[in-house]
Amino acid sequence: MELEFEGTQEFLKTELLAVVEAMISSLPATPSHNHGIAVDAGAHVEMSTGSIAARIGAESGGDLILAACSHLTFAQGQEVFTRAQIIESMKNATAYYKGSHVANLTKYLTNLVRSGKLIERSAQTYSLSASARTQLESKIRE
Repeated sequence: MELEFEGTQEFLKTELLAVVEAMISSLPATPSHNHGIAVDAGAHVEMSTGSIAARIGAESGGDLILAACSHLTFAQGQEVFTRAQIIESMKNATAYYKGSHVANLTKYLTNLVRSGKLIERSAQTYSLSASARTQLESKIRE
């Protein structure tokens, strides 16, 4: 579950808790930790960054970043990852990786954050947005 909030501190103190409680109560009694990917209970997706890049049709640096973030999320089980972890994962996709991707990484990350595909959790720390996660899961499962 993901929640973003912009508003006054008064609303945060008085009403946001009720909203969050309502959201939590609407969740199924048995949460699914595999986020819809058909795998054995407790198992991770067994795909490399390169395999994910192929599956999603990566054609740009931004696409490779999404493949790297997908690998970190679905194969490594990380919800949040650093810029350095993204770079390392990108480099593992040798058929797709180019040195210029790192040189332009700030631009790619900024565009992905602005387009709503990544969420910048803190300085140089990112996670997939809920909508991007759903789209990428669908492509990976094809």
